[in-house]
This record gives sequence, structure tokens and C-alpha cells, in this order.
Amino acid sequence: MAVLVSGIQSRCRPRRRWEPDRAVCCVPIPVPIQTPDVAIYSQEEQLSVGNPPTWDNPDILTNYWRPFRLMPEVSVTIRNLSSINAVNVQVAISTSAFGIGMPRTPSGSKTLSLAGGQQQVILFPVSQALLNAPDPRIGAFVDIIHPHDRKLINNKGVQLLADEYTSAVGRAFTVNFPVLNSAAVAQQITLSALNNDLNAARGAGPCHSRSESAGGAARNRSKSRETRCQRRGARAGR
Repeated sequence: MAVLVSGIQSRCRPRRRWEPDRAVCCVPIPVPIQTPDVAIYSQEEQLSVGNPPTWDNPDILTNYWRPFRLMPEVSVTIRNLSSINAVNVQVAISTSAFGIGMPRTPSGSKTLSLAGGQQQVILFPVSQALLNAPDPRIGAFVDIIHPHDRKLINNKGVQLLADEYTSAVGRAFTVNFPVLNSAAVAQQITLSALNNDLNAARGAGPCHSRSESAGGAARNRSKSRETRCQRRGARAGR
């Protein structure tokens, strides 16, 4: 090994002016270095490709339905979309009151490793103060941190829900939400409503049909509602 290192150093040292020309010293890498792609459903990524996002994040579960109330733990699904192992991935969560621009409170952080193509569900306990609060609507913000992640735009996901039952309030309803400017100076804040597909669904129990407004997008849940019910049923059976 010492002889090999010495040989490399002698070939790669700068050429002196009186020495004859020699080949340029370079070490070719035949295959680009591969890095993992750790991801969560990201509203920012959906907007970047022209898709209307939902703030009912399929990878973040915060609330039960019928009645609408907080779960004791926030369930977060993290995926490795590449074939490369991701070691020591940090996942952090913070929470806020319902609204736009509300102050966030760090609520926990966990470290995990994911093999290529693997996904993992992790749970973050909800504080007793939030569970006892009269308003069960919260914002949940998940950040994925990994030094070698190849695609940073899918490292942030948000869950932000308000719930209304059309059986109680009718098909036309209004959701009020606060908007906070947390900066020290005045800012212009632009809000827009994003269209979502409207579907009707019927159900019973905690998975009953509902209408919701999430980050300015209002819709009724159908297929995604059923998926959530199945996932909650699987968790309850464990």
C-alpha cells in the first residue's frame, strides 16, 4: 500500500519546468456517486410540478374523525425512494396552532436508517397541553435532514386540517383561520384558493364522510378516506 501511495504521489505531483510533458493526473470514476432520496409527501414539490397540493398529508396522521379530535401520537411515514441505503436520517417535527404563519414549537426528533426502497412509520407523542386544548386543529410540520440526500424539495411535509360535517352544516360552509405576520416589519401576504376534485363518500363510525378545508383547499374525501380508515384499522389491530 505504501508503494502504491508513493507511486500515485509521484505521478500526481506538479510537473517541473525542465521535465518532459506527461499525461495529466486524474482518477476517473466510471459511475457517478449514488446518494439516497429520503422523502415525505411535500406540498412544495407538488406546487413545483404544477399539481394542486393537499394539506391533508397522506404521510402525516394527526386526527381521529367523528368526533374530530387529536390522536395521542402523530404518525409520520418516511420513504427512501432510491435503491441506496440511507443511514442516520434525522426526522424532526414541530407543531403550531391552526392557521397560516403561526409560531412553531419543536415537538421531537428521531433518527432512523432506511434500506433502498424501504419506508418506515414513526410516532411522535402529542403533548398533554395540546390534547387538552379546546381546539383539536393543529399544524404539524415534518423536516427530514440527511447530509447526502439527492432531492431536498421532498424533505418537508405539512399537515393542516379543519373539519366540517356536511350532515351538520350543509354543503356550503365557511372555515375561518388566522393569518399571522411573524416578521418585525409589515408584509404583503397573498392568499389563493386551490381547486381539488370533489367527490362524495358515505361511511360510518370514525371514518364517516366529511368535508374539510386544508390550507385553502376544500374537498370531500373518498378513496383517500378509505385508505386512512384501513391504516387506522391496521394500527388498532397491532
